[in-house]
Amino acid sequence: MKLIAADSAAILDSQFKPQFIVAAVSVVVEPPYRLAEPIFREVETGFDVIVHEAQLCLNLLAQVKADVVHLDMSLGGVSVEVLTPLELANLCSGRAGRQNILKILPHLRKIAGEIKRLHDIDMLAIGKESVLVRIAELTVCAESHFVCLQKSG
Repeated sequence: MKLIAADSAAILDSQFKPQFIVAAVSVVVEPPYRLAEPIFREVETGFDVIVHEAQLCLNLLAQVKADVVHLDMSLGGVSVEVLTPLELANLCSGRAGRQNILKILPHLRKIAGEIKRLHDIDMLAIGKESVLVRIAELTVCAESHFVCLQKSG
């Protein structure tokens, strides 16, 4: 089974608290391996980065076929295309997290629907349960280091 997954990375302070989101990637475990973009967003308003990650997955699907897309959203592997606010309330325990996801849910569902329509595959909110999401995390760490080095001159 071929999977595509995505993640983003932030600069952390000495307490490992995110300060600034700097990069996002989508990965597949075969060539071209990744599609990465530098992004610079404030953490406080960066909750919509997952929409950017989903779009990167859609963009990567234009280059390589896959059987499923995994997003770094730990919601038990539910299909994003059919995720409803009521279902989200049952899956997401934190109020702030749920509110942020509700703000971006229409955008995520639109991208998931486009992936389903164009490629006949699902985009799943599976999070840390996915090995490929873990690979995306490692890849975005390397990419963000490169982006920060370039930016610092």
